[in-house]
Amino acid sequence: MWRKIGIGVGGVLAALALSLVVGVLTSTSRQVDGGKPLAVEVDGDRVARELVAAVRFPTVSQSGGQVNGEATMALQAWLRETYPTVFAQAKVEQVRVHTLLLTLEGTEADLDPAMWMAHQDVVPPEGEWTHPPFEGVVADGFVWGRGTLDDKHNLVTQLHALERLLESGWRPRRTLYLCFGADEEVGGKGAEEVADRLAERDVWLHYVLDEGGGVYAGVFPGLGAGGFIGIAEKGYVSMDLVVKGKGGHSSTPPPSTAAGQLARAVTRVEENPIPSVIAGPTAEMLDTLAPELTFPMRAVFSNRWLFDPVIRGVMDGKPASAATVRTTQAVTVLRAGSKDNVLPQEARATVNFRLLPGQTVASVKEHLVRVIDDPEVEVVVHTEFMKEASKVSHTTGEAWDALRVTVAQTFPDAVVTPFLFIAATDSTSMTGRSNHVYRFSPVSIDQPDIKRIHGNDERVPVDALGTMVAFYTRLAHATLD
Repeated sequence: MWRKIGIGVGGVLAALALSLVVGVLTSTSRQVDGGKPLAVEVDGDRVARELVAAVRFPTVSQSGGQVNGEATMALQAWLRETYPTVFAQAKVEQVRVHTLLLTLEGTEADLDPAMWMAHQDVVPPEGEWTHPPFEGVVADGFVWGRGTLDDKHNLVTQLHALERLLESGWRPRRTLYLCFGADEEVGGKGAEEVADRLAERDVWLHYVLDEGGGVYAGVFPGLGAGGFIGIAEKGYVSMDLVVKGKGGHSSTPPPSTAAGQLARAVTRVEENPIPSVIAGPTAEMLDTLAPELTFPMRAVFSNRWLFDPVIRGVMDGKPASAATVRTTQAVTVLRAGSKDNVLPQEARATVNFRLLPGQTVASVKEHLVRVIDDPEVEVVVHTEFMKEASKVSHTTGEAWDALRVTVAQTFPDAVVTPFLFIAATDSTSMTGRSNHVYRFSPVSIDQPDIKRIHGNDERVPVDALGTMVAFYTRLAHATLD
């Protein structure tokens, strides 16, 4: 009997080993040959000086949708002076006063137009900086200042590339829209109105490109450099947990106050997060990366049918990767009571969620109600700044192919892959206008510098700016000619 059991176990193990080998062998590369890239001559120092000038306009947007209008209009005046050919040849519209919509008419009206996006506003600087955030200092091979990585580097390099192209006599066959928001950091109402205008004009976009992923090394085990193109972004919503109490004097308290009842609800929420799942853009990213990984990671990711729980467990262990496999939740605000000897009449906790594509505000609320399991805890959705997760853009077709080829040409050492962008961009407003909305900033930066986005000492390598101009020039020829 034991011999038969041993033979059976051995057979199972052999079959499993064979399946693993088959998984590796059938996991074929999805990379494209970028071919010889178009040669582009760029005066990198000039681009750096332009970015320095743009950084010096303190276009800070504040919570509540407040925009520094004076700085924004001064920046726009500078843009007109610095890129006169673009502004002379484009139709210029001011949307919600400060958002810019430029239209460069193509020579063939039957082609669906494209859109490039960037935003003018920046988040407020905080803490100590090596170089003042709005001086635009060039030092140690970097341009330093608020907005150098988010998002004035895209604003400047897009316009610089187009200015040089138009000066040379180039004209696009396909119409190009340039949408430069002024309130992206506080909700993107300008981009929403641009999308509404396009809908009124029945405009369907061939593709949209906005800020997003970039070229990063060392962010994935077994992979060198990766070029990460966002094909979707997470949704955003906050919900309040509200408990009403009767108030009164603390000398005669009930068994539990509104604050205590709220604390139990918060504990249940934190102990019962929404389950992780590998699906959508994250699944597509893993399947794209699998053939490019070194062993043993290639064997693991080529056989997700077996290793899915292990992969999810590892990804759940780090906040950055956990955000790609689950709707995240964070208890961010607690309010209850006003005095130590007075029972609170209301206790309130705010929980912020970032939604995976495929999950909705309604499904998140249902999850909260279920895990709290207390009818006296009301769940209130913040509707004033709420976005469902975006739809997932196609990774097939002419626009996708042209984009990934351009990335491969410009960054030949990077593995190009779709992924889920976990932050928010203005481009989500355009998902009703195109099936090809992509989020990619053509810049290669080290991991430590990624943390400078919205942080202290934001900076971009001077060398990267010339590469960005070359990328946009190549993309213009690949998708607009």
